Amino acid sequence: MTAKRVVVADEDLMVRAALRPLLERGGYVVVGEAEECRDAMALVRAHSPDVLIIDLALPGLDALELVKRVSGKTDTRTVVLTGRPAEKYAARARSAGAAAYVTKTGDLANLGDALEAVATGGTFFPEE
Repeated sequence: MTAKRVVVADEDLMVRAALRPLLERGGYVVVGEAEECRDAMALVRAHSPDVLIIDLALPGLDALELVKRVSGKTDTRTVVLTGRPAEKYAARARSAGAAAYVTKTGDLANLGDALEAVATGGTFFPEE
C-alpha cells in the first residue's frame, strides 16, 4: 500500500512539530505544513495530498471556507483537528465537506481513528 500524503495546517508550530512524527509512525508522509489558510491551499494545489489536517483557528481565509474549497475542487479529504467544541462546529465542518472532526482536547486515539476512516473512504465525527 502506498503511504498516504498529508498536509498539516495549524497556526501552532508546536502542534505541527508534534503531529509530524506521529503521522510518520502511522505510515503517512507529511508533504507540507502551513500556518495560514492561503499557504495551506497552495500546498494542496502543489502536492495533491490525500489528506489535509486543518485547525479551524487557522488565520487568513475562513478555515471552513478553505475546507469547502478543498473538498469541492480537489480529491483531498479533510480532517478538522481543532480546539473548537464539536457541539458548535462539527456539523458546520461536515456541511463544508470535511470528512472528519477531532478535538485537540479529546483522546489522541481519535485522530488515528479519524485518519483510518478517512483513508478508507469513510468519515469520523463525534456523534458517530
